[in-house]
Amino acid sequence: MLSTSIRNLAAKLLMGGERLWGTPTSATDESLRRLSSFLILEYSRPLGNAVHASPIFEALHEAVPGAFIAVACSGMSFQVHQHNPFIQQVIQTSSPYQNPVQAAKQIRASWKPPSGRSSCILTPVGSERTKIGATAFLAGAGLRVGYTLLPELFHRVAVYDQSQSLLFNNLELLPLAGHSRAHYEPRVYFIPSELESARFLLRQRGLDDGQPIAVFVTQTSKTQYKRWRDERFIAMAHHLRDVHRCHVLFVGTAEEAAAIEVIQSGIGFPTVSLAGKTSIPVLSALLCLSDVAISLDTGIMHLARAAQLPTIIIAPAWSPVLEWLPLDNPMFHIHKNADLPCMTPEYIIDEVSVDEVRASVDRLLQTYPPSAEARHSRILRSLSDASAFDKSADVCASMA
Repeated sequence: MLSTSIRNLAAKLLMGGERLWGTPTSATDESLRRLSSFLILEYSRPLGNAVHASPIFEALHEAVPGAFIAVACSGMSFQVHQHNPFIQQVIQTSSPYQNPVQAAKQIRASWKPPSGRSSCILTPVGSERTKIGATAFLAGAGLRVGYTLLPELFHRVAVYDQSQSLLFNNLELLPLAGHSRAHYEPRVYFIPSELESARFLLRQRGLDDGQPIAVFVTQTSKTQYKRWRDERFIAMAHHLRDVHRCHVLFVGTAEEAAAIEVIQSGIGFPTVSLAGKTSIPVLSALLCLSDVAISLDTGIMHLARAAQLPTIIIAPAWSPVLEWLPLDNPMFHIHKNADLPCMTPEYIIDEVSVDEVRASVDRLLQTYPPSAEARHSRILRSLSDASAFDKSADVCASMA
């Protein structure tokens, strides 16, 4: 919590800042509903947070016809949002975690809403840190709405509802900004050249022969240790090849490549690893070109959800299922067979067996059989033709 002295300083800054920007110190529902220009500060660090922020743009586009929607972002978030067709301006800045003043200057230099429009600056879940709140305050004229640890500088503050998912909480920004709420699924877009790059990677490695492709996500962040034993992934690789004639494709980061190679060496038949060889948009295209995934509860799993790729999710006992996972969706089979209050050292998901995952993947492939039509449908849902949209990408020359 902020100290009383910092809170008092924030209140004085708010008064002075609103005189500078010419915006009111409070906001009514009616004043918010009249806004048609939006700037979202989306500086999530985890990939899952950025993916779960993506529906905000589509929801705003549908709720406010003709809205001008911009996003300020950096790092991984930039890769997630850069091709979103519901965004009219993408502003890539340096990290506000290091220097919020510099990030705000870059936003002010680049943010170009249509003249005559009043604006709203939104901060979703994952961008509630104090430095991002300060960036929102310094970014320019606009009513500030969203999740924040600096409520004194905001006109409307969102309160996270622990009984709902992270995605639900992000979409609650709409009613907070005066608009009706609706559900939208995450999407991570790619452009035609990135789709061709994904196709080239598959063609180069002989995975374009018409056989189904099964994606394996076997590694997770070191900060949130989640592991299913290597021999269980090996058993599933054999099942998918022998029963369903699938190619086995491993994906992940460059840092995970060595651990993936250990699993590959134990399989005994040729498999492919593209760990560390793709950007996020190209990886999203690869997932659309695949047919099924077996994944630990990690960032790439959220990309699979965004691609609408049928997926088996192996979740640890301490995972907050409601917060992150796609519940009640038949395209995603979630296996979580125990409950722990918190992560434990060297935890292994032994309570999820090969037999149940094998049965689950059989049911999933029966319900969603691999087909060119299904892959084509996934591609169309995530393909952003940049030439069809009036969008500019501003990369600040002064980025650190």
